[in-house]
Amino acid sequence: MSRSFSSNFASDIIQMIEYKEALGYKPSSYEWNLQNFDRFCLENYPKATVLIKEIVLAWCQEGEGDSRSEYRASTIREFTAIGKEAFVLPSNWFPASKAGLPYLFTNEELSNFFSATDHYPSRANSPLLEYIVPVIFRLQYACGMRPQ
Repeated sequence: MSRSFSSNFASDIIQMIEYKEALGYKPSSYEWNLQNFDRFCLENYPKATVLIKEIVLAWCQEGEGDSRSEYRASTIREFTAIGKEAFVLPSNWFPASKAGLPYLFTNEELSNFFSATDHYPSRANSPLLEYIVPVIFRLQYACGMRPQ
């Protein structure tokens, strides 16, 4: 993706991308959201230079009704990491997601699953993975650990 940003927040966005890259994050995982934010600001708040409450709420509410709204809020929170003055929505602004009911595997499904983990292929870039995968999944199963 190109790094051409046009809003008054362009230099801040580039600075944030450089900061996140220095931490080891790949730009492909978040840069498109910053591109959308830049476009949003350019279209709706072309003269803005500070992330005031009105801009933040409008940006987050544009993605309302799905998981994008919370993701958009986290993007704004990250502006403060580079020292940018910004209104930050409190983390409890969005209701906590509720975990669904766990799926109970049949004996046959469990047998097939653990057989698959036992036959995990070896990889040159991670030579111990074939031994780690079966242990991790058995540990999760035996301890009742469930990913959300």
